[in-house]
Amino acid sequence: MQTHEILHIAKLSRLKLSAEEIPVHVERFRKILDMVNAIQSVNTEGISPMRHPFDAKMTSSQLREDVPNETAESFVLTTKEDPYFYVPKVIE
Repeated sequence: MQTHEILHIAKLSRLKLSAEEIPVHVERFRKILDMVNAIQSVNTEGISPMRHPFDAKMTSSQLREDVPNETAESFVLTTKEDPYFYVPKVIE
């Protein structure tokens, strides 16, 4: 990864990088590309692709069925001063 490539990516992303930030991003992109190359170098011949990340450990019978149990109307939209939907707590 070269400086001009980082500047091109920054332009496409509409980011304004300072002169100090450019070498940092060059190094970060190099590390990312090194990781991608390491992954690509792994021999995957004879290994079937997974359709879903849970395929390796879970079967569809272990996942709950996705069935709606409440409608959007059951959630409370408050006033204009407090414009939020209040939903049931799902995390203890």
